[in-house]
Amino acid sequence: LDCETRTRLLQNLLGIISDKYFALDRRIELLMQHSLRARVLHYLTHDAQRTPDDSLLVPFTRAAWAQYLGCDRTALCRELGRMQKDGVLRMEKRRFWLTPSAPRS
Repeated sequence: LDCETRTRLLQNLLGIISDKYFALDRRIELLMQHSLRARVLHYLTHDAQRTPDDSLLVPFTRAAWAQYLGCDRTALCRELGRMQKDGVLRMEKRRFWLTPSAPRS
């Protein structure tokens, strides 16, 4: 391998390692939240994909999202229902809107 190829390879490797580090750091920060509600809010405010219509898109199924949050799917669905009833968020399938009065973690 020539010098330019090695440099590019090392830069790519460093980029992959740093992306993985920051993803794991975000996950640890999320799992340190004390309640499921706090974990959901943390995920929505920090990691969910923002869309042009000011909504937040969760790229997981409910089961996969629950596993990522470290809880049971039924507990996640129950908490999302409570949060919607309490006026913290509005949801349509995988798309969420936080209300202005929603606490930000």
